[in-house]
Amino acid sequence: MRIRIQKVSTFIRDLSIKYKIILSFSLLIIATLAVISVVSVSKFSKILEKSTGMYSYQIIDQVIKNVEFYIKDMESISNIANYDYHIQKYLKSDETGLSSERFNDVNTINLLLNSIGSTREDIVSIMILGNNGSIICSNTNAKINKSYNFIKQKWYKEAIEQRGTSVIEKPHKQSYLMNSNSLVISLCRSINSYDGKEQLGVILIDLNLKVLDDICRNVKP
Repeated sequence: MRIRIQKVSTFIRDLSIKYKIILSFSLLIIATLAVISVVSVSKFSKILEKSTGMYSYQIIDQVIKNVEFYIKDMESISNIANYDYHIQKYLKSDETGLSSERFNDVNTINLLLNSIGSTREDIVSIMILGNNGSIICSNTNAKINKSYNFIKQKWYKEAIEQRGTSVIEKPHKQSYLMNSNSLVISLCRSINSYDGKEQLGVILIDLNLKVLDDICRNVKP
């Protein structure tokens, strides 16, 4: 190893001044480029890391905004139960039979729910659930599972406790409907009387899982 170093030293010493200057400048340029490369890579890494962090934050922020906007949209639909005359009348009634007047109320409510559901591909069904045991579903072909007790469900109780604030139920099967294997997300909200003094029941809006896909696809940071 020492012999090699000595040979290199001898070689450099024997060079002419011209070539020694060229060699010195070459080594200086190489050293400068090396330093610039190291500094540039370091700065680029920091910039890239910062940009990635900002982009991720923007994506998350936009998803949250999209979800909040969608929930508000569903809440505006759920408001019909608080202001529709026939729904209010139907849920306040103690009548257990189906008189002609009550039949007309049910039919009017069904038409209202169907008109909403038919214009929204994301809505699987809308259900009006009364504390008095009354049930109306927008899907007139659906059969209610009579063994399913709505009032005792956790989401039903939470909706009543929240007094108008929406409760979002995680993906689940529509076990309250017969022969339904649909996986849905639900928005539940208490139905209050006109004067706000009485809670009459809960409106349950079932949404298909495509909603989540659409929310993510519509993200534009």
